[in-house]
Amino acid sequence: MIKVVIFFSYFYFFLYSVLGYGFIFQNHVIKKKINKFYIGFLGAASVTTISYFTIFYFYHGFAHNIVIHTVGFGYFLYSYFKDENKKYIKNITLISFIFLSLILISKTHDDFAYYHLTFTKYLTENYIIFGMGHLNHGYNLPSSLFFLNSTFYFPLIKFYSFHYINVFFLIFFNYFLICQIFVKNNILITKLISILAIIFFNLSFNRISEYGTDKIGQLLAVIIFLDIFSKLFNNNYKNNNYIKDLFCILFLISFLLTLKTYFISYILIAFLLVWVLKENLIIFLLNYFKSICFILSFILISGFLLTNFAHTGCLVSPMSFTCFDNFFWSRELSDIIKLENWLEQWSKAGAGPNFRVENPNVYVSKFNWINNWYEKYFLTKVIDQIAIFAFSIILLFVFVRIKKNKNSINYFDKRIILVNIILIIIFLIWFTKHPTLRYGGYSAVFLFLSFNIAFIFSQFETNKNFIRNTKYLLIFIALILNLKNFHRINKELNREDLYRFTEFPFYKIKKLDSEYTIYENEFKIFHPSKKNNGSNFCWDLPTPCVSGKRNLIVKKYSFYYFIYKDQF
Repeated sequence: MIKVVIFFSYFYFFLYSVLGYGFIFQNHVIKKKINKFYIGFLGAASVTTISYFTIFYFYHGFAHNIVIHTVGFGYFLYSYFKDENKKYIKNITLISFIFLSLILISKTHDDFAYYHLTFTKYLTENYIIFGMGHLNHGYNLPSSLFFLNSTFYFPLIKFYSFHYINVFFLIFFNYFLICQIFVKNNILITKLISILAIIFFNLSFNRISEYGTDKIGQLLAVIIFLDIFSKLFNNNYKNNNYIKDLFCILFLISFLLTLKTYFISYILIAFLLVWVLKENLIIFLLNYFKSICFILSFILISGFLLTNFAHTGCLVSPMSFTCFDNFFWSRELSDIIKLENWLEQWSKAGAGPNFRVENPNVYVSKFNWINNWYEKYFLTKVIDQIAIFAFSIILLFVFVRIKKNKNSINYFDKRIILVNIILIIIFLIWFTKHPTLRYGGYSAVFLFLSFNIAFIFSQFETNKNFIRNTKYLLIFIALILNLKNFHRINKELNREDLYRFTEFPFYKIKKLDSEYTIYENEFKIFHPSKKNNGSNFCWDLPTPCVSGKRNLIVKKYSFYYFIYKDQF
């Protein structure tokens, strides 16, 4: 019972702390009242920015994290007593109750034991170490999610809170969509896309153990697109609060780029701002570059690039063209290219843990991979997502009636054409480079399809019971989501393997014995002991941790350790 109290108490403590940083961003960075649906995302991005900055000076242990989140929670309490924030906080809290079943998991993501936990735990036990990419290929696959999660390392809960942020994003995501639907002056296309998103993402993203580092960025990509798109048809661009909203969007785009490198294609969405701002673009940019918001975006992006560089010698790993292999701690360029190629082969169904196609370079070139990808990936893992999306479309018929909408937008409207061009380019980049849903495919495919389907439906008038039907839909989706998770939890309580829910409500962590090698008379690199029957995962072993012994050299310069390969 004590574990349960600790588990849920920390969940709300961190949730409200993140909201607190969102309010700090609003009141002290933007210094204007902004749309409330930004608050949660801005709070998460703000804590991440702090994490990137401090990791060069402090490890993210208890003392560091208590300071960070005491400030956030304290400001949340201060904000709560402002009448303008009470309704928003109550709404977020109410929505959070719907998603509580999601955080009860016994099994984490398949990569959690391999590098997600190890990477995040390394940040809680060490400040930045140069050359970490030599220990585990996971250190070559950066995500700001690890830096955000590292701040959730607290007494009693420790690393059992590292999945909280996934649920936070789902809460903020749904609040945003609900706002888009019920705002009176929003165009119908935006409302319909939001309805499709509520159905599809809540039914498809209902298992937190499958989130990994990929899914929360896709939620953020969808809301960034929807918000910018809605502003295309809003003529309030001269309004100061409206301009400040755009500052927030640019900060969130910066955050999105740090979550996963493949989101770089979503920079194209920012070009819609050129149309939104029209003749005020130059003035907007001048004001933005002078703002605190730009400084924070710069710190966030710089932190992402610098930590990448410290770990691998690459600014954006594993993009080989961003790598410098002339630094002694850098990964060899040939190793980075191999990893880069392997990831492309894997995403095109040409490689896996235990197999690899013959002539991989030939396989990924042109469209030689299509047939194999169709058989091994599309027919096995995409079909169920198509079924969910088709179900979403069927439900959409409840919200419209077959009567021409006199206020509908023409398909050849320049704004509609521009949006379609951008979405097609994003889709093609995804499909030709890394065509697996977890690598940005959910958002790329959803946005392209839902935008055009919503446009078709927007040509008809809404049902007279639009608002009532929306409320029924929300209840329906919430029931399905929770029933699916209650069923899952029951199965996890009764399973007989490693992941049986014996530590309820904490997820399962395999306990291993460790060994270590000492470098520089004091620096230890740990690895699983031979007693663990050949386990190659570090799980929660002390860090830095490597799966097995390596020929490494460690040197200390000033306050920092540098790890590099022994060339002999």
